[in-house]
Amino acid sequence: MNEVISLPQGGFLKYASVFGQVVPVHKCACGGGCMNKEMFKSAGFTPDANLHYFIERQGNKAKRVNVPDRYATVLNAYKETKSVHQVAPYNSEFEFFRVLGVHGDIPNTNGDMFRWGSTEDREAPELMRWDDKIERYIYSTFVGKGNYKDHQNQSVIKAVGILLDSVPNHKVKGIELLVAVDKGKDPMLVRGINQGYITDVSMGARVTYSICSICDNVAHNEFEYCSHIKNWKGQHYSGPETNWMPKLAYEDNRGVEFIELSWVTVGADTKAKYLEKIAHLNHAKNRMMLNQYIVEAQKELDKSNTNYHKVNNLLHYAIGQAILL
Repeated sequence: MNEVISLPQGGFLKYASVFGQVVPVHKCACGGGCMNKEMFKSAGFTPDANLHYFIERQGNKAKRVNVPDRYATVLNAYKETKSVHQVAPYNSEFEFFRVLGVHGDIPNTNGDMFRWGSTEDREAPELMRWDDKIERYIYSTFVGKGNYKDHQNQSVIKAVGILLDSVPNHKVKGIELLVAVDKGKDPMLVRGINQGYITDVSMGARVTYSICSICDNVAHNEFEYCSHIKNWKGQHYSGPETNWMPKLAYEDNRGVEFIELSWVTVGADTKAKYLEKIAHLNHAKNRMMLNQYIVEAQKELDKSNTNYHKVNNLLHYAIGQAILL
């Protein structure tokens, strides 16, 4: 049996953040089928450094800036990793951490909510949605963005690291991230994470529009907010719109692009936490489950009438089950 873990450019995790999905393709002119191209044709991804950029915040506006060379190097090295068993390239200048960056279908304490969605339904918002314009899943917009402290992303020089990968964990409806933190930039931060007293993370995002949970008002900017979001966001509201029953007022965010992840004292997403240091991960159970899912995906790929939705779902569940080895 051909091993599904032999993905293009190696690295099972990069299936999720870089390659996105498995789609059917025709056999090549040589008649041999070119196994990997046949099974793992990537949809909508062209290796291009310009896909990754940092975003600097300037008041209510933001602009794209180039990824600093130091961070681009570790990102590119990760993308070129040749084996699923090599989670990240060895680089003594960085520490690699696994975190839960954001959850779906649960409003955070700031009154923001991102729907989980579905990989099968391209119209379903939001985190699992495939966006044809950017040719990737919404959750994968984390990749290549900056890591900061306390959302201090007014300048790229304040970055303390870079986000290398993002994968969905369907069990908890959370997006798990692989973060490379620059030890030389902020050794006290790294020490705090390693010693367990820095645990919370908080994402930053740009949103095209939001929908009010109380009245379904659509707002593209703060001037279009309804009174519920202006006055009650993150709080319970009761009025004629809710039959005088308390209901949480929050923004259902759509057209999302994640622009950064920060280490914070207390995060708005109370479940967005540091999970484990990568060097400590070596779980036999996760390895077994990974193998089980990829074997099932291989069986489906070997069929003459392959169900590619099933293949992609199996691979997504495998990533969520055995997120990092």
